Amino acid sequence: MIFFYLFIFFILGLSLGSFVYCLVFRLHHGLNLWRPSFCPHCQYSLSWYDNIPLLSFLFLRGRCRKCRAKIGVAHFLVELIFGLLFVAYFYFSLVSAWSWWQLAVGFLALVLWLLVLLSDYYFLEIYLPPLIIGAAVILILQLLAGVSPWSLLLSVFIGAGFFALQYLLTRGRGIGSGDIWLGGLMGLVFPSWPLLLVAIFVSYIIGTMVSLILLAGRRKNLKSRLPLGVFLALGSLVALFAGSWLLSWYLGFLG
Repeated sequence: MIFFYLFIFFILGLSLGSFVYCLVFRLHHGLNLWRPSFCPHCQYSLSWYDNIPLLSFLFLRGRCRKCRAKIGVAHFLVELIFGLLFVAYFYFSLVSAWSWWQLAVGFLALVLWLLVLLSDYYFLEIYLPPLIIGAAVILILQLLAGVSPWSLLLSVFIGAGFFALQYLLTRGRGIGSGDIWLGGLMGLVFPSWPLLLVAIFVSYIIGTMVSLILLAGRRKNLKSRLPLGVFLALGSLVALFAGSWLLSWYLGFLG
């Protein structure tokens, strides 16, 4: 039975990864969100058999069926990685004996972090409406899972306040206002504030390492703007899977 569930969540991850990838580009270009999938080059409306995650890309060899324009391999990779992430998170939830409410929080968090990562990476933008809706759903799920409202409030305050303070101190030059919302979202995902701090710390470690690599390769300079949302998404992903272990390791290292 477990293999059936793993297969189901793999397919679900593939489908959601494909959906979020397309959603980001439609939001950026102001396209109709309800229009069926189409080729951005020739506007050809895709048939269902041209829109099967992974398989259609392989069958069509990465090209549009009609105009033969190339389909970015990034779309294929996002589908694959997201499918594997869903499988890994479901298996992780079994080992941790989480409730279905907690599992739903993790899956929704993965979707929102993918949205943040792609939109900030490609366009240096953070789309607040879907994040606010997702945050509201996560709040409800956390309460249904039995999480203390006060723990949620404290974590949201710490997460949003951390980035709000930076925003005020730098007068908006260091980070954008959207990052404050991301901090609040992180607080909802991690109602245990120590785990929230782990997520923030890991995010900044990843950001620092990437910045140093880009500076060393002269791909960026000290005045270049980097997508903080990408690092927050990656840091949150690490904390989602390994936050408790990292926290235990650190406390053991201190004591």
